[in-house]
Amino acid sequence: MVVSESNIECNQRSSGVFDRNIFQRRAFFVCAVFALGAVWGHGFPAGIDLPQHANLLGIWSRYHSDATDYRTFYRIQLNTPYIVSYALAYPFAKWFGPLAAVKVVLALSALATPYAMIRWLRAVGGEPLFGLFGFLLAFGFPYQWGFFSNVLAIPLLFAYLAAFEKQGDSPRFGAMAEAAGWAFVLFFCHGISFGVAAIIVGLRCVLTARPKSILRRGIHLAPVLLAAGYWLVRHRRQTASDDLLAWPSGWDRPLTLLSGLFSASPDWHWASVSAVLLAATLIASRPVFRRDARAYIPLGVALTGFIFLPEWVGGAWLVGTRFCCYVHGFAPAIITPRLKEAGWQRLSWLILVAVLLGLGALNVRLYLFNRELEGLTALTKAMEPASDVRGVVRDTSPDSMPFGPWQLDETSAWITAVRGGILENDSGSYFQMPIQRRRKFPFPYRYRYLIARGEKETASRNVRRIERRAQLIEASGDWYLFEAPPLAVIKNSLIVIRFAQGWGKLKINRSVTGGPLSVAGIPYNRGLGSHAISYIRVRALTLGSRLEGACGIDDAGVLGRAIFIIRTLDGTTLFESGIVNHGESARSFSVPIKSGQDLILEALPVGGNASDAHADWLDLRLLSAATSVTNDK
Repeated sequence: MVVSESNIECNQRSSGVFDRNIFQRRAFFVCAVFALGAVWGHGFPAGIDLPQHANLLGIWSRYHSDATDYRTFYRIQLNTPYIVSYALAYPFAKWFGPLAAVKVVLALSALATPYAMIRWLRAVGGEPLFGLFGFLLAFGFPYQWGFFSNVLAIPLLFAYLAAFEKQGDSPRFGAMAEAAGWAFVLFFCHGISFGVAAIIVGLRCVLTARPKSILRRGIHLAPVLLAAGYWLVRHRRQTASDDLLAWPSGWDRPLTLLSGLFSASPDWHWASVSAVLLAATLIASRPVFRRDARAYIPLGVALTGFIFLPEWVGGAWLVGTRFCCYVHGFAPAIITPRLKEAGWQRLSWLILVAVLLGLGALNVRLYLFNRELEGLTALTKAMEPASDVRGVVRDTSPDSMPFGPWQLDETSAWITAVRGGILENDSGSYFQMPIQRRRKFPFPYRYRYLIARGEKETASRNVRRIERRAQLIEASGDWYLFEAPPLAVIKNSLIVIRFAQGWGKLKINRSVTGGPLSVAGIPYNRGLGSHAISYIRVRALTLGSRLEGACGIDDAGVLGRAIFIIRTLDGTTLFESGIVNHGESARSFSVPIKSGQDLILEALPVGGNASDAHADWLDLRLLSAATSVTNDK
């Protein structure tokens, strides 16, 4: 006689026997509702660095737009161990925007982390019920810090280790291929998490497998280790760090081991909450600590890294401290509860209530966090979309009441993530990012809008240290929006929207050195003093049909050579000077332009003396059919 699983479950329910599997499935569903509410029920997620990742996603999704300038200042790098999270989010950023894309990844992690943790606990002989703590782990230290790829890597880490255990001592091709696949995905999602997994697998093979099976169990790692080695060789200079001995001070790291499940910074209050939760779980479970290598090797690797690794390793920060999330994930595997039916029921309800309280507290904190961000959201209505933004919140008031220090530090990046534009303090300079600044091209250094928070006088003082001409144009709550007046090439007619150059600062009616404009011994009263390599985006404010002027190498330079180019935003070249040498007469140009249209003025260095190429744009004027507009300063 065949008895179906559903019939067994029905009999267990009717007989009053507590079934942990049924409870776990129902508890998973209830916790999933709270977890998804934490992602989709609030405007902005928490996470110190998350706005920066959203900004980079916005750059990638708009990379080929003619109006963004992103192709000038950024490049796409697909060969990076951060690409999986970005590639997963990219289509959603393209269709629904970077904020929605970030939430998709966070929602996937919120569900996949406990699910993969349960699978791993079963694979190593642990108690699957503890996998419900994976809901809290998904919103733990990496989430609090906004480590976008690390958040997604945690469930991938569990999935890979579970697939490795599935191989057994006599792995078949299918099981090996599955383990190799998870290893590849993990490496290209987050290199640190892959390193943790590789060490665990290596120790498991060497210390616990039979000698004849070591090669068979570990052979699946060969392809991904070759790929990782190739990547490290290619990036050996970037992965070098001068801060290998940087350590947190005092009790910061031990305190983070407890508070890291709820806070990005060491916090005694959250550490106390975690200690109470841990004590209640241990008391209720009456545990026996397992001596199974499948459990203590992962935890041992995590604890070793947490205790002994410095903060900087291979150009990555917070390496040692972030190992707390691996400790949190692996620790439940070493516990086996000694309980009868009533005890299991109490423990199950305790875990469910603890997880729901943690997720409930998270939702309350996110509600308060978004209340703090209401002022920032209000400021964006006074800003022109796709404008350059600099956040000064770090220097004024970066701390959040519900989430603690630094949580508002990078929130200005949400503006450029959602509305476009160039952000001053972005993370595109880090070598592991899929979207990076172009190494040999200068970056804009003057920003139209500056965002500050806190006390008004302090905010104004800090902003004007950076841009003395900035004016307060909007305030909402304790958030302030300052605007730096655009550089006027021709008063009320032609302005500079964005500029970057390889040396010095752009000057109006002066050479980049600060002296008078002079080309081939001829002085000029009006123009732009720049330096090749340079990029200047100008906009016509009045009706006109042509932009006219001249270009040349300023006499202040020595043997400089450059090519001058004028083009539209879509890349159409309107003027190209050819090579212009120091001492040669200025080259004249006349190009079409319409009211409100932007044009790009570029000066590209030629030859080994490029550092001396002081590039001048001279006597710029807008002409129409009836009249000409000249500088009236």
